[in-house]
Amino acid sequence: MRRQLSQAEIGLRQLDLQEAYTRNNLEAQIQNAKNAIYTAIKKVDAASGNVELSQKGYKIAQTRYNTGQATLVELNDAENAMMQARLNLIQARSEYLNARNEYQKIIGKTM
Repeated sequence: MRRQLSQAEIGLRQLDLQEAYTRNNLEAQIQNAKNAIYTAIKKVDAASGNVELSQKGYKIAQTRYNTGQATLVELNDAENAMMQARLNLIQARSEYLNARNEYQKIIGKTM
């Protein structure tokens, strides 16, 4: 009887340890997901600023081109920079959505 009780106690202790491990693992996953969201938000903010700057740069290049102060190559370079900035913003937004979805998956919530 004592041996059965001891085995039961060991089983309970193992379950307690497994629960603690699972809880710690889940907390780490949640924190990592929150960090990914925070990082993605910062990327979106930075990319938005870069889009604004590149649009201003393109307008300046366009004005310079129209007045003969810039070449078509310079105008094209400014346009390419603007398009790349827009693409980077789209990618940053996608990373944010992926991070948010991963967080929601971890906590068992869907939107």
